[in-house]
Amino acid sequence: MPQARRSGASGALETPTFGTEPSNAELFARIQALLEANATADDLIGRTDHVSRLPNRVRFMEDFAVASAKAGSIVLVTLADAKHFNDLLRALGHAYSEDFVRAGVARLSSILDGDTTLYHVSVLSFVFFSEDVGSGHPPAIVAEIVAAFRDSIICQDIPIDTRVGVGVTALDGPAAAPAELLR
Repeated sequence: MPQARRSGASGALETPTFGTEPSNAELFARIQALLEANATADDLIGRTDHVSRLPNRVRFMEDFAVASAKAGSIVLVTLADAKHFNDLLRALGHAYSEDFVRAGVARLSSILDGDTTLYHVSVLSFVFFSEDVGSGHPPAIVAEIVAAFRDSIICQDIPIDTRVGVGVTALDGPAAAPAELLR
């Protein structure tokens, strides 16, 4: 942006020159771009968890109809039971508990392929759609998840044990409400 400056020996301020002012069409285009960027930000704020930065429960509910038509099952992963997490929260505080959640997300994400969307649906629970239904048995991914969480999660150099739980629901029967599937 042009700055006002002093001219010559008199020290008088010169009027800055801005050049060509934008046309109304250019101004409208800039305003439209700002509105679209803001709408995208508003959309993300309401559909993204602030701790994990993953799509949240609202987004899962919105995506359910389309994704469940393609998937064979949903897999729900809980990092710890409520008592274990509350003990962690009381002993170490919110910063550590949030690190615990983020470290759990990192570990779980490392198991999933890059095309799988992981949703953060409650404080300690995550869900994703899986095409692998298995033949009456849990999908192979369940064993991978359990094995991955046998070792403690390290949060700020403190090892914290998980109490991971994994649930699988086949999506081949009558359609249940997505909220019911998360219980």
